[in-house]
Amino acid sequence: MSTLGTVRSGSNDGSISKYDSTSYATTWGAASGGGTSGTPNVGQQYPFATDKYRIDRAVVQFDLSSLGVTLNVFAASITITCSNDYSTTDFTIRMVDGSDAEDTLHVNDYGDLRASTTTVASNTITTNTWTGTKTFNLNAAGVALLQGSTSTLKKFCLRSEEDINESVPTDAERVLFLGGSTPTETNRPLLTLTYNVLTGDAPTVSIETCVSVAGLTATGRGRIEDLGSSAVTAFGHCWATKTTVDARNGTPPTTADSSVDNKNGVVAVGNFTSAITGLTAMSQYLVRVWATNTTGTSYSHTIALRAGDPTTQMIPGNLAIVEDGLQCVDAYGNKRVIKGSIVT
Repeated sequence: MSTLGTVRSGSNDGSISKYDSTSYATTWGAASGGGTSGTPNVGQQYPFATDKYRIDRAVVQFDLSSLGVTLNVFAASITITCSNDYSTTDFTIRMVDGSDAEDTLHVNDYGDLRASTTTVASNTITTNTWTGTKTFNLNAAGVALLQGSTSTLKKFCLRSEEDINESVPTDAERVLFLGGSTPTETNRPLLTLTYNVLTGDAPTVSIETCVSVAGLTATGRGRIEDLGSSAVTAFGHCWATKTTVDARNGTPPTTADSSVDNKNGVVAVGNFTSAITGLTAMSQYLVRVWATNTTGTSYSHTIALRAGDPTTQMIPGNLAIVEDGLQCVDAYGNKRVIKGSIVT
C-alpha cells in the first residue's frame, strides 16, 4: 500500500541573480551570478536599477530522509506561495531539473543552471498577478528525481520561459516567492508525494574464532555470506567487554562500541580478517562480525575471548562435556553448564 507524504523545503532555498548593463547576451550567458539570495526570485527585468538587465534563477531543495532510506515514488507535486509579484507583463515560469546546483547555493550555479532545460513538471505558471499558492505537478522526469536513496537533497530549479529561450525582456517579468531563510517553515515550498519505502535485504555475515590472540590484540575472522539487495559499503568486527554487555542487560556489541571498518578492502562474498586492538589484559570480550548496505547493518552471532589467552574462546552453540557437566555458550557469550551423570 502506498503512502501520501509531505515535506517542506529547507532553509537553503534561494536564487542566483545577475545584473549587467553591457547587454542582455552578456547577462544571460555569464558563467557566474553577481550573488545569491536566501529569498528566491525568478524571472527577468529590464530596466533594473536604471539601465541594467536582471535575470534570476531559483532553486528549491527537499530532504526526504525522514520518509525512509530508499523510496519508490509514484506521483508528486510542489506548491509554492508567492510573496511579491513585481511583473508588469505576463510571463511564464517553468520548473526544470535543479540537480546541478550546490547544496549551499554558489554564484557559479548561475551558469550551471543556464544549461538546465529539462522540464520536470507537466504544467507551467503564467502570471503578472500571482497571489497565494500555485502548484507544479511533476511529470515522469520530475518523479525520477525523487526516486531511490534519500541520502542527497532533491533539487528543482525555477526559471522563466523567456530566460530559457534567451528572450530579451522589455519590462519587469519577475516574482519573489516564500522560501529559504525568510519565511517560517510552514510557508516554504511544499512537496506532496505518493510513495512506498523500499526495504530490501541487509547482508548476511558469520564469524569464526579469532587467531593471534596475544597481549592486547587479536585477529578477528569473519565471512560475508551474502551481500543482500545492494552493495556492501562497510564491514568488519565490533567488540565490547562482557562487563559492558552485562551492564546493558545482555545487548551484544555493535558498531557503536569498539569496532574496525574494512571498507577499503575487497567487498565481496568471502572470508576476511580484522585487527582487534586496544584490549585490556585478561578482560573477557564479546566479538561480532558486522556489514552494512543501503538497507541497514546486520551482525553475526557472538563469540567470547579473554585478552591474551587463546585457549578461552567460546562460540555459541558449541557443546562440550567437561567432567560431570555439559557445557555450552549462549548468544551473549555466557557459559552454561548442565550438571549430571555421564551415561555411556
